[in-house]
Amino acid sequence: MRKLFTLFTILFTLNLQAQYFDVGTFVGVANYRGELIRNNMEPTEYNFAVGGFVRYNLLPYFSVKGAITGSKLTGSDVFSGQRARNLNFTTFIAEAAVTGEWNLLNYNILDGHHKTSPYLFAGLAGFYYNPQTEYKGTMYDLRPLGTEGQGLPGYGDIYSKFAVAVPFGFGIKVAIHEVTNIGFEIGMRRTFTDYLDDVSGYYPDLADLVEARGTRATALSYRAHEYDNTLPRDPGTSLRGNPDTDDWYLFGGVTLSVNLKGGNKSFGKYPAKRYSRTQRFHSQNPWYGF
Repeated sequence: MRKLFTLFTILFTLNLQAQYFDVGTFVGVANYRGELIRNNMEPTEYNFAVGGFVRYNLLPYFSVKGAITGSKLTGSDVFSGQRARNLNFTTFIAEAAVTGEWNLLNYNILDGHHKTSPYLFAGLAGFYYNPQTEYKGTMYDLRPLGTEGQGLPGYGDIYSKFAVAVPFGFGIKVAIHEVTNIGFEIGMRRTFTDYLDDVSGYYPDLADLVEARGTRATALSYRAHEYDNTLPRDPGTSLRGNPDTDDWYLFGGVTLSVNLKGGNKSFGKYPAKRYSRTQRFHSQNPWYGF
């Protein structure tokens, strides 16, 4: 029993010594997948993204990260395979996320010989968005117009500007100095909304829409005749999007962070003075003597 208590005390002490925070920035790109993009990610629709994060390195194999990231998302029927539908959107997106990172190697900046590790991450995020489109040289918010009849009797509710997503992906982190880390990560966001692009279900009855919201709402709901004026001026209640699938977005880029707990002065070497010989032996052979 005494040996077991001693082993537990040693391992607990080592784990506490291995815990530290780092804070950093993220710079990269964002993209979107939904009704207005035919392929998984349209190469011409990448936009600049930037953010910041705080990471708590709980164990050499596990960290918890809180991050805030912002970008613009864009999409157009030019790339959707439905050019005649003639819809497009842009939105600013601001995401707050908490993720767990699973290091595939034993990564610990305080133990200088573990300096690189690939990792997987997953978690939960909340985000703000507000789809807009350009019409005759002016940008208009699409949500209050109810382009699919949202908010009118017999139609669905107006969608929220806030939604939830599940971020997941992979990356690699490298300790380039005893207090500095650099990395690269890419992560998808599976959202629980189909309205990032303001396109989801069916066209509304344009007579209902013009009566309740005016001609601008109908003009931005059905835009096919702008592309081809020989097309009908009223689509009826035909399908406008794909209500069976939700939208996705992506963040990918470079991270740079600084450790808030001092690094190992013997960076790149085993820190012989950090632990006693007994502690070091038991950390490498935890069940010896039992």
